[in-house]
Formats: sequence, C-alpha cells, structure tokens
Amino acid sequence: MRRVEKFRDWIKTSRPGQIYIYYTGFLAVQRGHIIDIGGGEQYMIANGDVDALGNLAASAFEDNRVHLFQRKLRDNEYEYIAMKRYAGGATW
Repeated sequence: MRRVEKFRDWIKTSRPGQIYIYYTGFLAVQRGHIIDIGGGEQYMIANGDVDALGNLAASAFEDNRVHLFQRKLRDNEYEYIAMKRYAGGATW
C-alpha cells in the first residue's frame, strides 16, 4: 500500500501543474485477473495495491483534483501520469 499512500500524499500537497508518475506497467491488466467459474460467469480478483492505486487515480479525476494521462513506453507498458488541476479545471 506504500504506492497508494505516496500518491495520496502527492494529491494533497502538490501544486497545480505538477505531475506525478503513479504507475508504470499495464494498469488495466495488472489491477487483477478474471476467473472463469463456468456457465459463462466470470469475476475479477483484484490485485490489492494496484487496484487501489487505479481506484485512487479515478476518484481524484472524478473529483476534479487531477488530469490523467498515459505515455506508451513499449508494447503493453505505459507510464500513468497525474497532473494537479488548476482552479476551475484548466490544464494550463
């Protein structure tokens, strides 16, 4: 949970326009894995820390605290970047 706490602290203390790389990898896949339980039913088992990090980023975006970006490094590997929003939601 260390990554989650560091990201949460950054959200609270950063200034508008600052950026933070909160994850490197393939977040959508690494948040958990899907289990097929038969009969066409599936469910996802969350990867605790990574899933919590994704949830925190989404929540901060929905609360208009950050903008979210991705930068592709190579196939199936990305940097996930948050930028602290200015008042009113302007990027710059």
